[in-house]
Amino acid sequence: AVGVGTAAMALVGYDRLMASLRLALAALAGLWLGVACHVYTGQYSYRTLSPSVRTAICKLLEPWGLRARVHVYSLALIFVLWGKPHYRNGTFQEDMIKNLRNVAIPGTGIPLSTFCYSRITAAALVLFLNPLVCLLGAVNKVRLELGPFLSLGQAAQRFASSPLLLTARVLEVFCEHLLQPDDWFSFWRLNCRLASLHALRTNASGYRCEDKWTFLVEGEAKGIPVSPYLRTPATIVAKDVNEEGGLGIFFFTNAAAGGRFILQERLDNSPELSALLPANAPLSTVRVITASEGGLGGGGGGDDDDDAADVTHAARAALPLRPALMPAAPPRVPAPAGLGGHLHDDEL
Repeated sequence: AVGVGTAAMALVGYDRLMASLRLALAALAGLWLGVACHVYTGQYSYRTLSPSVRTAICKLLEPWGLRARVHVYSLALIFVLWGKPHYRNGTFQEDMIKNLRNVAIPGTGIPLSTFCYSRITAAALVLFLNPLVCLLGAVNKVRLELGPFLSLGQAAQRFASSPLLLTARVLEVFCEHLLQPDDWFSFWRLNCRLASLHALRTNASGYRCEDKWTFLVEGEAKGIPVSPYLRTPATIVAKDVNEEGGLGIFFFTNAAAGGRFILQERLDNSPELSALLPANAPLSTVRVITASEGGLGGGGGGDDDDDAADVTHAARAALPLRPALMPAAPPRVPAPAGLGGHLHDDEL
């Protein structure tokens, strides 16, 4: 009876493994074919494709629905928008180089901007390295599902007890990571590509306020309480306390005097918020996310704006301050005034 039960479990595990393997291969093929077709047509719609290709893509991506199709299209937008004008930088490629220089695949230390200097390396990242990272992430997630505090040896023992089922589970998670990612990085980059496409298609003037100085000046002109900045002096000098021979000295020209730097005093949490936080806590943020159905058509009006979410990000522990003049990019930490009633330029 034990032998029959073991054989039955093995058969179930084998069937699930084969089904998961077929799904994983379909997901990978759907990614490759979908990106290629979207880049070729430059459109979200499949109408301009031949019926056979259109049917193949839909069949490959069907198990993961609309969300997968949107994700694949957003990846293709990298190459569609590549050399097109960008609202914040010269081209979309230049914007990627700047925005991804302080983001790396965990454990490698290699900035993702390294892959953005050529379409070839970017394609290798999206089509080959990305699936590999998704697979490794799936292995790690399944390992944590076995037990968050298991050692590698203990996890290996658990795996050996049911290798077929656990391998099938890894492949299932791989498909989710590949076509339905829910991590912050994927949503952030999808949003960047969507905003870039929208700005390019509409030429909306509001994107000018992505420039920090324009945001401050126009916000102030409209009576919006933006984060305070220094109008004088025209130039400040920062010196190292112990450098000699003209070293360790830096000059910063104020944006108010036509320079490149917005000069501001450091913002601190308001007294009301500080009373709830540890001493010397970093600056906390309050963010309001709004959504509009005005552009969806079907009778939706332009006034259908809703408060989608309100998020208070309270920084509990003090973080070490980064040296002011590091050559690397600063951390991506927005700094609005806590509850002091000001909007910061990074918050739109």
